[in-house]
Amino acid sequence: MEVNLEIDSKDMEFLKELLKDKKSPVHIDTVLYDLAVFKTSDIRKTKIKIYNQNAEYKVGDLIYKEFSGKLRIGTKKFIELDRIGVVLRVVDVKESNNYNEIKLAYDGTSDFKKYIDYLERNNIELMLPHKQKRPCEKAEILPPDEDPRLKEKPLNDKEFNILKKKLISAINRDKDIILTSDWLLLKDNLKVIDEEVINKIRDFLESNKKSESTEFFVENFIKIKPDSEEFTAYCFSLNYIMETEYQIDFQMTNPKGWAKWNLISVIYRTKKDSLLGIKNPLLKTYTLADKTNLVHRRKKFEEELLQGDLNKFYITQREVYSGGLRLRSGVFDFGDVIELEAVDKSTKKSYTVFYYKDENILLGLRTIYENYKVLQGSIINLEQIDESSFKFLFRTTKKGSVVNKVVYDKELSAFKSIEEQIASQVFVSKAMYLESDEINKIYSSINEYRKIENLNLLIHKIFLDFGLKDRNFELQILKLYHIMDLI
Repeated sequence: MEVNLEIDSKDMEFLKELLKDKKSPVHIDTVLYDLAVFKTSDIRKTKIKIYNQNAEYKVGDLIYKEFSGKLRIGTKKFIELDRIGVVLRVVDVKESNNYNEIKLAYDGTSDFKKYIDYLERNNIELMLPHKQKRPCEKAEILPPDEDPRLKEKPLNDKEFNILKKKLISAINRDKDIILTSDWLLLKDNLKVIDEEVINKIRDFLESNKKSESTEFFVENFIKIKPDSEEFTAYCFSLNYIMETEYQIDFQMTNPKGWAKWNLISVIYRTKKDSLLGIKNPLLKTYTLADKTNLVHRRKKFEEELLQGDLNKFYITQREVYSGGLRLRSGVFDFGDVIELEAVDKSTKKSYTVFYYKDENILLGLRTIYENYKVLQGSIINLEQIDESSFKFLFRTTKKGSVVNKVVYDKELSAFKSIEEQIASQVFVSKAMYLESDEINKIYSSINEYRKIENLNLLIHKIFLDFGLKDRNFELQILKLYHIMDLI
């Protein structure tokens, strides 16, 4: 039996009545369940007849039947039932050679549904005999409080998901109900938060630079203790006004718990000041004869290039200078989390870094790079822990390297190597490491390279300038990438 999953005015009235006396927010899943029970209440008002093979049933009747023993749910799978009662719906009445049967359907959500699904997959009808005695006996009515559906979920998981989406959409259109961080409250029940509190939070984040939780702000700036009955209401109200009245100031960086927040100016200043935020102007000129399955082909190419280890990264000079790292598409999933915890696998020390999902880059790694004296061509391995953290490990060597320092000429927007030397224990891949003379060759010809207006032509020139002439201008593909990075 189909359930109407659309949200109408009666549903919204029920929801508002449910929230009317709630001074603290209610989680959407709690409201969703109550709403599902409300929307299916009419179904449970129909009288249920207890199954008796000697009684007569008609299409549309609901019957109660108990099942015991093993029921097949797959080729080699069974479920064990011990006098489990279910409510079945009569969908057809059949008679053949004076033998009467009823065809049944099951609309419930208990484990019995697995058996019904198995029958449907194998085109087997659920049939039971009726009218086996003349005159027919009268079917008894099941007491309402013994209805097994009272102990079952009112909807299946798929229906719950559909209803949740429609409910969220309806709430977002309603002016009286507020939904934030999966919690609901009537607008009239919001707590009042002074502008002075918001200003203090803003000043704190400006000086702190790191995100803090809503719970922290409520306890330290609104002075409401976590064990107070009003604590969740203040958390909800603070989240709401930060998302609406002060949305140009604050950015949610992690939705976990009551969420974490930072200033938009802090987050995007980091990106704005980074060289990794600059898009390659030549990407529009890149031509490719075969553009089918590009994502799959790129992933396959990267797996071959990195011998299957997509968590390994060779750091470019632009990334070293920016204190950042470009991630590969499809390797990590941090959801909508902006501020991540980076854990050093060697020292167990934690750092705070920013993740920019749209461009798939990490920023805020400068302290880590400086501690390790990271060079262009250094190798870092990342391992995601959860949606808001990852581990990192640098490959190091006892011998180390002593190299000329590379600096950034802001006036020319280019990198150059200088006489000052630095020592580093981080292992550097010689196949893609750029020596001082190569970096300075790029620096001295940077304007010439940048005058080339087509990416294919630029790549061709790099092969001619840096490829091994005795090997038909052979050039390691990752070294090409690192040279392009400088240009």
